[in-house]
Amino acid sequence: MKKLYLATLIIAVLGFVALPSIADANLLGNPDFETAGIGGDQDADIWVESDDARREGWPDFAERPTGSWGIGVMDWGGNKNGEAYQDVTSGITGSTPYNFTIWAKRDGGEVVGDYYMTLAWYQDGIYIADNSQNISLTDSWVKHTLTGTSPGNANKVQVLFGQDADQCGKWDDASLDAVPEPASMLLLGSGLLGLFGIGRKKRS
Repeated sequence: MKKLYLATLIIAVLGFVALPSIADANLLGNPDFETAGIGGDQDADIWVESDDARREGWPDFAERPTGSWGIGVMDWGGNKNGEAYQDVTSGITGSTPYNFTIWAKRDGGEVVGDYYMTLAWYQDGIYIADNSQNISLTDSWVKHTLTGTSPGNANKVQVLFGQDADQCGKWDDASLDAVPEPASMLLLGSGLLGLFGIGRKKRS
C-alpha cells in the first residue's frame, strides 16, 4: 500500500511540474514584436508582414506591459489590407488542441470589413486545413483567443492575424500554447487523491 501511495505522490509531483510548463509554453518566437528583423525597425523578427502590416512604435503599444512595439495595419492611402504570420513547427503534433491568443485594438469610428485570426495546418509543407474566426476590435486593448485542434498528420502551423477593415488595427503580445490533455489532468487528479489518502492515513 505504501508503494501505491508513493507512486501517486510521484505522479502528483510530476503533474504539478509538467502541467504549468505545458500550459505556459509559448511556441511563438518574438511574440511581443519587440525584436526588429533584418529589414529594420518596421520589420518584426521571425514574423512575415504583408501589404500595410508592419512593426510600429506607436504610443498605443507602450500601454501594454511588454514594451513599446507592436504590429500596426494602416488604412491610409486607401489600402486597408494587411497580415502578419509566423510558421511554427517545434511543439506541433497531430490531434492536439492549441490556443492562439493576441491583444488587439483599433482607432475609433465605424468599421467596414473584418479583423481575423487563423491557424493554418500543414503536413510537410502541404496545406491540410485551418481554423479561422473574425473578431471585433474596439478602441481599448482586448485579448482574443482562437482554439483549434491540429489534424492527425499536421507537423506545422501558420499562425496568422490581419484585416481587410478600414480602421487601423493594432496587434500585440501573441501566444500559441498547447492545451493540456485530459489524460494529463487525470494523472494530476489521481496524484492529488493519493496525497489526500496519505494525509488521512497519517492522521488516523
